[in-house]
Amino acid sequence: MTVRIRKYSWQLAPGHIRDIRQRVFIEEQQVPPELEWDETDEIADHFLAVLPDNTPVGVARLFPSLNETAHIGRMAILPEHRSKGIGETLLRHLLAEAAGQYDEVRLSAQEHAIPFYQRSGFHVCSDVYDDAGI
Repeated sequence: MTVRIRKYSWQLAPGHIRDIRQRVFIEEQQVPPELEWDETDEIADHFLAVLPDNTPVGVARLFPSLNETAHIGRMAILPEHRSKGIGETLLRHLLAEAAGQYDEVRLSAQEHAIPFYQRSGFHVCSDVYDDAGI
């Protein structure tokens, strides 16, 4: 499936980014709102995946952390658009975006998504932990 990825600062991000995170994390996965919205949003680059007709279908954020490391987070694809390759396209875009700027890219993944990230070259480097009840 063809998708385009658009990049925004939090201050200029369209409401679709918040809407998708609200729907996936807060409504679908029951993450408390006070844990979903954090100060990292202010420093992160936010990415919106859109279909050719400009329908927003997915989001992610990329931000710097210590030691020349980038962190990918809040990656979500709307349920009706999953399993169509959109997540892989979005992840590849984030990795390309980070490639020239950072020595390492890290992310936190829900257990069910580990194989998805492993297919893109990520490796598990921590034990299972609880984040917002997930």
